[in-house]
Parts: sequence; C-alpha cells; structure tokens
Amino acid sequence: LCNQAGSGDDARPLASQVSPMKQFRQYVYALLLCFAFAFCRAHQGYAQQEATVFTFAYNLYQDGRYDLAITEFDKFMRDFPQSLKLSDVLFYKGNAQQKLGQYDDAIYTLERVLSQYPNSLMVDDALYALGDAYLQKGALQDAANTLNRLTSQYLDSPYLLPGIALTGDILAKQGESASAIQSYMYVLDQTTDANQRESLLLRLGNAYRQSGQHAKAIET
Repeated sequence: LCNQAGSGDDARPLASQVSPMKQFRQYVYALLLCFAFAFCRAHQGYAQQEATVFTFAYNLYQDGRYDLAITEFDKFMRDFPQSLKLSDVLFYKGNAQQKLGQYDDAIYTLERVLSQYPNSLMVDDALYALGDAYLQKGALQDAANTLNRLTSQYLDSPYLLPGIALTGDILAKQGESASAIQSYMYVLDQTTDANQRESLLLRLGNAYRQSGQHAKAIET
C-alpha cells in the first residue's frame, strides 16, 4: 500500500511549485519596491527643483536685483513650505528689503527668522541685520537691544566685531562719544582687515570731533 501510495508523479508537489500565499507575498514585495522607487524619483525631482528655485533667487540677490529677489524668495516659501532653507530665505529677503530702504518690512522679516527659527545658523546674521535695520530707521534703543543680544550671546560669530562697531555708531548718535570711542578702539585692536580699519578710523575720528578732541581727530 505504501508503495502504491507513493508511486504516482502527482502524489506530492514538485519543488518548483509555489503556493498561492507565497505568490501573493512576492507580488506585494514587488509592488512595494515599485512604490519605493517611484517615491525616491519624485523626492529627487522635488529636491532638485527646490535647489534650482533657491539658487535663482539667491543669484538675483547677489546681483543687486532686490525687487526680483524678494518676489522669488516669496515664491520659494509658497512652493516649499517645509524646506530646511526657509530661515536662509527669510534672512536674504529681509536683507533685500533693507537694501531697498524698506526698513519696516525688513524688520518684520528678520524678526521672523528669530521667532520661527531660533536654532537656525542664521540667527546671528539676522541679529546683525536687524540691528542695522533698526539703526537705519532711527529706532536706536531697539537697535542697541538687538546688537547687545548678538554681542553677548554669540561670541564666536563673525558678526561679533561688526556688531560692536555698529553699537559704537548707535552710541555716537546718542551723544555718548566716549563709549563710542571705546567700541571703535576695541574693534580696531581686534581686526587686521584693511577696509574695516579704514571705516573704523573714519568713525573714530568723527567720534573724537564730536567729543571735542580735535587734535586726536586730526591725528586719527
């Protein structure tokens, strides 16, 4: 009986035969691979488009075409609301507005960098630009408060010395010539850049004249 039961070719399945469940699993696996591949392709295309739009707007900014740059930065924020570059975009947009003398708009935009992206690498950049915008607007106390935050919290920032020098400008406008001179002298002692030193010496000379130290003003 045992021999008879195992004698036929169809008595047991061939090794090459696949169960329906295994076929289904293979189908699902292949389908998932297709979806994953399509997602990766779409993501790569999205990232490439994002980089292209940002670069185009940034190049307009670098070329001094600030009106067009602002338009393109707005388009970027509208089209890529989850981008990791949003703090950069807001910073450059605020700078462009400042270049155009749109100080209220610049202040609003730069404040957004600080409030919405407090951990961004652009915070110290934004603080310096915001302090300058307040100064240009004539809001001296707001400018001083902003720059004090920069110079007290971001000691490794490349904007530290420019921030101290800008604080000197605020002090000079407030009639505090002695404090302004101290600010300018401190920055002069720390920098070797020829252009920065020339600018600082001019500002220092004005501060000496303002304080009545005409001989030092001439010497400077």
